[in-house]
Amino acid sequence: MSEKNKNKIVTILFAVIIILSFFINIIKKDEIISIAERRKLEQFPSVSISQIINGTFFNKFDKYVTDQFFERELFRKIKINNTKDNCDYQKNRIQWRHICGF
Repeated sequence: MSEKNKNKIVTILFAVIIILSFFINIIKKDEIISIAERRKLEQFPSVSISQIINGTFFNKFDKYVTDQFFERELFRKIKINNTKDNCDYQKNRIQWRHICGF
């Protein structure tokens, strides 16, 4: 298989994954709470012209999208398993911060 064909296949697969994720997130029913995090998840914010103009709608919408992402709990567990004991720790009362690759 030529390099050009490989690039086309990868590009098409990437586009399909992005489009599927978009539609799945639209169709998915919003969750109210996260049991693992012990907190309420953001719900879709109310829309008004004043909120759009002053930017509060987009701040709330960003939090909503972050909380209501498809398979969010799976991605959260992957992140926890990959960053456990790798990022922040205290040694001799000095905080050392390590670069964790994200």
